[in-house]
Amino acid sequence: MLPLSICIITRNEEHCIDNCLTSLEPLLSYGAQLVITDTGSTDKTVTIAQHYTEDIYHFSWCDDFSAARNFCAGKAFNNRILFLDADELLQDISLGEFSDALIHFPNGCAGMITLINPTQNNQTTTDCLARFYHKDFYRY
Repeated sequence: MLPLSICIITRNEEHCIDNCLTSLEPLLSYGAQLVITDTGSTDKTVTIAQHYTEDIYHFSWCDDFSAARNFCAGKAFNNRILFLDADELLQDISLGEFSDALIHFPNGCAGMITLINPTQNNQTTTDCLARFYHKDFYRY
């Protein structure tokens, strides 16, 4: 079991969420928890997400990404949190390295992760962002 909860907030992401969740399958196959918090989708976002997890929650949008992210992380049963946006993809996941990082990662530190982010003109950017943390030490 991978002691990690992957948290994603969504709203009308049916065009991209399946690709995002498919990129997480290596982590999910090793027992990572997937927590999705929907903030008011009117499309098929929630239906698509239900193919990957039962941990889907609803949060009334209040124009505050921090509140939605903290609500989502609060539903995670693991202390190690990886936060993604629904239009992001994990790049080249090495399960051995990722698992080792979870074991040896200092509690009071935030970790960087490489993400692929599609752009509006059908290209992609690769970014290294701080999205990995211990929920007892960090909040948005």
